Amino acid sequence: RARRIAEGHRAALPPQPSARLEGPETPDEEVIGGEEVESEAEGSTPRTTEKAHAGTGAPATRAANVRKQEAAPRRPAATARKAPAAVVGGNIDALLLEQVRKAIDANRIELYLQPIVALPQRSVRFYEALTRLRNEAGELMMPRDYLAVAEAAGAMPAIDNVMLYRSVQVLRRLEQRSQARGLYCNLSMQSLLDQDFFPELVSFLDDNRELSQSLFFEFSQQVIDKAGPIELESLGVLAGLGFRFSLDNVTNLDVDFRSLHDKGFRSVKLPSSVFPARMAQAGARIHAADMRAYLERFSLRLIVEKIEDENSLGTVIDHDVKLGQGFLFSEPRAVRPEVFGGQRDVRAA
Repeated sequence: RARRIAEGHRAALPPQPSARLEGPETPDEEVIGGEEVESEAEGSTPRTTEKAHAGTGAPATRAANVRKQEAAPRRPAATARKAPAAVVGGNIDALLLEQVRKAIDANRIELYLQPIVALPQRSVRFYEALTRLRNEAGELMMPRDYLAVAEAAGAMPAIDNVMLYRSVQVLRRLEQRSQARGLYCNLSMQSLLDQDFFPELVSFLDDNRELSQSLFFEFSQQVIDKAGPIELESLGVLAGLGFRFSLDNVTNLDVDFRSLHDKGFRSVKLPSSVFPARMAQAGARIHAADMRAYLERFSLRLIVEKIEDENSLGTVIDHDVKLGQGFLFSEPRAVRPEVFGGQRDVRAA
């Protein structure tokens, strides 16, 4: 079904040139601004799908050996739909739902980046893209505030639509100068099931296949464990285009890692609360010091996330982990508005 949907509807928008902006010598400061999120760990609040999300489905032109020109952001189609009131904690939060709708409709969707660093050097190897909504008062809405409402309202494809496109803009900028090797983007399972958005996503990624080695889609273990045949087939469509996935927020290590690899996964993220102290309780079959090498047998890279202090870092390094993420290295920081054409609130075309 997923393939039929993807093949039956492939949308494209005309490309529009975007100027290349010269920036400071420090490569990533050209992209990342100074604004940081609240001093609360990104993953400290349980997530139903992910931290949140990235993307818009405006494809770029095909041109060999020439940097692709990005299309102008558009108003996400999903914002026009009538969505049911969200139920949070058994109560309908119509006010919060209206704030989410208005933020999406006005494209007040912002991209933040958090580095994934090589250990022990702490040099940036990847970034994770995270989203924030901004309400009419200019206040940031964190994923813990809006995610459940957006999911209940069926609004995640609209958010993914905007943020995936912006993530590609960031990735192209990083490729010019940064040593970072790629970008991890959270993607909602809703987007893989949406009959309007998913074909556009496939078309967009098909036009940007050269990014398949540097753009990785992240899903929580909870979401993948609940995925049905249609969701898995949709993942297969993306994997067929060459794109690979990351399993995030892993708390159960009784996993068939070969099967995970066969589905297109290439990274596994363990929270520092599990690695190494609670691995046995999580169902691990091997010692923590052997975990990285074991995963590499299946072409899976191990990333320990939510590292927030030097003691945790020392323990992680002592167990031969080579990649880490967390507030100890950097809080998520906002992408500079000029990367998206000079405006924080990018109005739809």
